[in-house]
Order: sequence, then C-alpha cells, then structure tokens
Amino acid sequence: MPAPLELDFVATPRQFSLVGVLALVLGTAAAAWTVTDYRELSLQSVLLEMELDSAAPRIRGTGRSVEVDTRAIADATDAVRELSLPWSQLLDDLEVAGEESSQDVALLSIEPDREKRRVRIGAEARTLPAALAFLQQLQSAGTLEYPLLDNHKVRKDIRERPVYFELTADWSLPQ
Repeated sequence: MPAPLELDFVATPRQFSLVGVLALVLGTAAAAWTVTDYRELSLQSVLLEMELDSAAPRIRGTGRSVEVDTRAIADATDAVRELSLPWSQLLDDLEVAGEESSQDVALLSIEPDREKRRVRIGAEARTLPAALAFLQQLQSAGTLEYPLLDNHKVRKDIRERPVYFELTADWSLPQ
C-alpha cells in the first residue's frame, strides 16, 4: 500500500540565501551600469547628429568640394588619442602609491608618450628615502611597468631642501 500523501498548505516562508541576494545586487548594479552607458552613448549620438545636421547646409551651400585641412585632422586625432588614455587607472595607481607617503611626496608633472607607451613623472619628496619608497610603491602598481628613477637632486634653493626626482615607466595602454 502506498504511503499516505501529506499536503502542507501553511508552509513556512523560504529564507533568502546569501548567494541569491548577492546575485540580485550584482545583477541590479550591472543593469544600472548598462543603462547609464546606453544613455551616455545615445546622448553622444544625438549630439553628433545635430553637429552633422548643422554642418550639412554649409557644405552643400558652397557648390564646390570642401578642402580638407589634413593638419587640423591630424591635430584632432592626436587630441582624441590623448583624451582616450586610461588616466583614471594611472591616477588610481599614483594615489595608492602616495597613500603611505602623502605627507612626504608631491607630484609635480605627469607626461605621457603614447607612441612609446611611456610616462614621465616629476615629483618632490622631503627626503631621498621617501622618494625611493614612492618608487617602490609604483613598482607594485598594475598600470605601470618597470618604473625607474631617472634622476634626482636636492633643491638647495629651498630652506627645507626637498629632493626633486623624475622617473619613467612603461605604461600598459589598451590597444
């Protein structure tokens, strides 16, 4: 004889699992990020279309071919390349390196060279060991590869005698 069938119409509610809640939060964050990116790209597309529409009558109204200023195009291309550098990653790495020595090191300049995939950094430190500690922190950064101290000098013209130093590093840029 088969076992009797038990029906429970007043079951206790299920508890939320940590994995389920985490998946829900991550999924919501990913969806919000996607929507934000979509809106930004849509806005850029609309702005480009408006710019193209405003330029079209000028181009059509001349009745002759438009002369292309190759130098202006090259300058614009260079500007776009400079703006597309992953600055946030580099600045994050510099910030992490400077956390321990924030009172001892001041960044003065950051000069990227996109073609050589290098970055030159100029800074001042209170002491040479502080400068070397900053360099050591940068060596463990993810964006910079092989940071090396190029030169340093003690600034005798300033009363505190800080150490000015320059370093270069290979910058891992996206292709």
